[in-house]
Amino acid sequence: ASYGPITDVDIDGVQAEDCAQVIRLLSRVSRIDRVSIRNVKGTYRDFGVWIGPWWREGGDIGRLEFENMDLRPVAPRAFNYIPTFLFWIAGKAEEITLKNIISHVPIDDRPLVWIQPDAKVDLLRVQGLTVFDPRTAIGDGPLIRADGRVGLLQVRDVIVQRPSIRTPAG
Repeated sequence: ASYGPITDVDIDGVQAEDCAQVIRLLSRVSRIDRVSIRNVKGTYRDFGVWIGPWWREGGDIGRLEFENMDLRPVAPRAFNYIPTFLFWIAGKAEEITLKNIISHVPIDDRPLVWIQPDAKVDLLRVQGLTVFDPRTAIGDGPLIRADGRVGLLQVRDVIVQRPSIRTPAG
């Protein structure tokens, strides 16, 4: 949708297989509010969930909720114009909840949640983040990278399972 609000959307069950991108919610001026996306599974190459304005500052995002997501990265990449990520959060948003997110067998050090420099998020909740990383060569990248402004960041119930060869730095 190019113009007008997108509100009261409930999506339950998405299967992604070898996608370049899975979900994009873009708002420059029009409102996106009360959107719930649950039970998303599959594989992707570059971008899991992209939230924000389209190629410039802005955005009018109310409440978004993502629950029960298990998206696994695969190679090779489809696009090289930005680094890879699971969640990209940019623009103006009131409340975003990420609940029961699973990262299983990462292939690189992409951030699972990446808050962009232009982000202005009032409340970001991460409730239930599980990472199963069997790699012995673990990078230094953070799982949650905050480059923008977040009024309140709540992170609860995080499990990171990695080999004890090296302590993660991020």
